[in-house]
Amino acid sequence: MKKVLLVSILSIFAISTTTGCGGSFLDGGLASEKRTPPVDIYGAPENAPSLNLVLSQDDYPDKSLKAAQLTTSWSFFNEDGTVTGYEADSLHALQLDEYRYDVTLKLDGTGGVVEMQFSDDFPPEFISVQLWEVESAYGGQDISDLLDKGKKVVLDGNFFDVTNKGSDYIFEIYAKWENNGSSWYAFYLEIDSDYAAELGGNQNNERVDLGCCVKDVLVRDAALTGENSVSVSANDFKVTLNSDKNTYSTTDIINIWGTLEYIGDNESITIWSGCPFMHFSIAGGFDEYDFDSVLSAFQADVLVSSTLEKGKVYHFDYVKSGGWDGNSPEAAFWTTFFNEENLILPKGEYTISLSGAFGLTENVMESDVGLKAELLIVVA
Repeated sequence: MKKVLLVSILSIFAISTTTGCGGSFLDGGLASEKRTPPVDIYGAPENAPSLNLVLSQDDYPDKSLKAAQLTTSWSFFNEDGTVTGYEADSLHALQLDEYRYDVTLKLDGTGGVVEMQFSDDFPPEFISVQLWEVESAYGGQDISDLLDKGKKVVLDGNFFDVTNKGSDYIFEIYAKWENNGSSWYAFYLEIDSDYAAELGGNQNNERVDLGCCVKDVLVRDAALTGENSVSVSANDFKVTLNSDKNTYSTTDIINIWGTLEYIGDNESITIWSGCPFMHFSIAGGFDEYDFDSVLSAFQADVLVSSTLEKGKVYHFDYVKSGGWDGNSPEAAFWTTFFNEENLILPKGEYTISLSGAFGLTENVMESDVGLKAELLIVVA
């Protein structure tokens, strides 16, 4: 890390919000003339504010820590018209390994809410947060490839939701202050291994290919269940459908997942289907948006076989699937909806469904297992 201190000179900053940590953020001419600053930025702190994080969970004590402060570019006006500033340049959060042990929040339950508290009572005008799954963020990959795997976190002011889905996460927070500077912060969210095992599985989950487009399926020892969960059994199979909450706001990321188990007498069973053989669908919401038809599941009209083993739980995360008329009045809404990777829904009540679209013989229609689970969520 390098730190450059510029005292009592006027510096003109060009701050990039896309470069990320690890670059130089001080760029521009330097001059010695005085300039009268806007009154409202007198009293800016002499250093970029530090960031404290508070994790709140139901039935568990709140936890807090100070986030690791990474690259910072900062300036503040003196009352005599001069400017003081400095630059601290560091590696990106994904290039740091040691910080994981110093700034770690442990998530004991299925989910929680993180609050960001900036010191000096000097809130930024802009905040963005990204996360990476730890298992995909290390291993000698090029940093540019890792950056592309980051997922945007939806914020509600200084708050955002976190969910226990059996994976640890690295978070990077970017904050910008009007006319004064910017800073990056990082922390590590660790899923409590004992609690994760209690919920359904270990931290070294197997991944398998089940044929055709059903690739890289996560396999657990037991089902990971959410706050809102329903299970249905039929013809030696069990399907469980989950959401992390019952009620959401219109800015919340909605996490939906399902599991499939073979519970018959044999060691394994072969099933026949198109691709994929597990179908999510969403119905309900507002009348002007036809979720029932647009978010209906698509299946490739091919015939493939897959083998499911007894005692293993096959995990499927919800992925958006659907289609709509590009000339319809709702086309702009659906374009925006599908461009957003996360599932965020308008106000309304929704029925989420998960079906097993497979049979026990090559004549799939006649041997269909009739497996379907449904649950209700509310977006308020």
